[in-house]
This record gives sequence, structure tokens and C-alpha cells, in this order.
Amino acid sequence: MSKDLELKKKPSNKSYVHFSIVVNRKSKNANGNCEADFIPCILWGEKAETHVKYASKVNRIGIDGELRTNPIKTLQESNGLVWKFSSIILSF
Repeated sequence: MSKDLELKKKPSNKSYVHFSIVVNRKSKNANGNCEADFIPCILWGEKAETHVKYASKVNRIGIDGELRTNPIKTLQESNGLVWKFSSIILSF
């Protein structure tokens, strides 16, 4: 994970946590350095509370189950850049 976790609550009192999983690439770039991908994730409810309690940015976590993306929204900025946002479904 890329930073320490902070548990947040919706107005409905449902707990959630945003975090990024850092995945190192096996291949090297043109400079000979390994790069990493930062995959944004969210957990809800009891899973979020447990994850915040036991995980930190120095810990490795295991993911079991599916990793898939679901497109949510496309945003076009005034400079012409297009951003696509996705959610990731995780099972711990």
C-alpha cells in the first residue's frame, strides 16, 4: 500500500477506506529502472474496519478472488485531457 490508512464514515455511518495497492512491474523501463503501478481501491463496512486495524503501508497484503474493473465515469478537462475512473472489486 502506498500510505497509511484512514477510516472514514459516510453520513449514513457506513465505514470505508480508500487505499492504493502498489504493484511492481517485472520489466524495466528505458533507463533500466523498475516501475510500479498504483491501483486505487476501496473497502466498505467491517472489511474496511478490519483492514485499517491490521494493515499499514509497510505490510504486504494478499488478495484472493477477483480483480476486475468497472468503469464509473469519464471526465474531460478544459485542456482536453480525458480521465477515466474505475472501481476495483477485491475479496480478502
